[in-house]
Amino acid sequence: MKIQLILDSYHITPATCALLPTRSLDHQTKVIEEEQILYVKQSPFDVIKHNCLLNGADYAGRINAITYHLHFKRKVPVAIHPTIHAFPTHRVNSFECIWLFAKQITRTQAKNNHSKIVFKNNTTLKLPISNHILTKQSMRCAEVANLYKQIKPTTNHPIQ
Repeated sequence: MKIQLILDSYHITPATCALLPTRSLDHQTKVIEEEQILYVKQSPFDVIKHNCLLNGADYAGRINAITYHLHFKRKVPVAIHPTIHAFPTHRVNSFECIWLFAKQITRTQAKNNHSKIVFKNNTTLKLPISNHILTKQSMRCAEVANLYKQIKPTTNHPIQ
C-alpha cells in the first residue's frame, strides 16, 4: 500500500489543475497538479480562501470586486493571483464543488449530462455537470482573467 503525503495546507501554483473534495477522515481535498496528486487537510474552499489571503486579499473582497465589475452573482470565478484563476463547478459551500484552474484545461467533451475535462498533461477528469455549464464557467473565468489584466493600480491619484 502506497503511503500518501497529507499536507496541512496547500499553496496554489500555475501547475495546479483542480481541487476536488474527498470523503476521507485524513484529508478533505485531492489536488491534481501537472506532475503529481496531493492530499490536503483543508477543504477545497478553504484552500481557495487561504490562497487569496496569501496573495494579498481575502476571498470576499475578490468576489465583491468581480461582482462589481462583471455582475456575476452565482458560482463566481476567482482571481487567486493576477495570473491564476479558478472557477467552481457548484455553489462554493456545496460539498460537491470542484475548483478548476482554467489555464490548465485543454478541452472539454460532453458525455450525456456529464463532462470530461482534458488537462494540458493529458489527465482527464469526469465531472457531474453538463458541458454547457462547464463552458459557461470557463468563459466567465476568462472574463475574470481579462478584468485583472485591465485593472491598474490607482496610486497616481491622491485620495481627496
